[in-house]
Amino acid sequence: MGLYITKETRFFPSEPPEEINTSGARIRYHRMLRNLTIKELAVKAGISDVALSRIERDINPAKPKTLRTLSELLGQPISYLGCFEEMPEGTIGEKIKKARHYYGITKTELSARMKVDAKTIYNWELDRTPLPSKYHNSIEAFTEIISS
Repeated sequence: MGLYITKETRFFPSEPPEEINTSGARIRYHRMLRNLTIKELAVKAGISDVALSRIERDINPAKPKTLRTLSELLGQPISYLGCFEEMPEGTIGEKIKKARHYYGITKTELSARMKVDAKTIYNWELDRTPLPSKYHNSIEAFTEIISS
């Protein structure tokens, strides 16, 4: 089932289509439910309509800040719009990365919160460097979001 929009009319499905399993499809679906054009949502989100169109067509992923904004505007969790539920969480690095995506924050933003550099976050997420014990409690609290 395709979702099509023209200047004259808008098609709004009453139930989510089966193929709503990409970030772009989820954003498009919830935009349409709110009776917004790409241009209208793009203006509200502070991005170009071309950028939003590319996000909706899954050509470019939404940046964390943009995904946060779209989440607020569309009334949907960041984790849902980003399709993060399928991300692995078998290692501490995978848990950190998944939680960071659930919060919609960048490595730089997390590094500022943790008072480490962004490269450290990068290495933790790839499980290249072990997590020092002094960060265990902070990271445990940070990653609780993925188990709720």
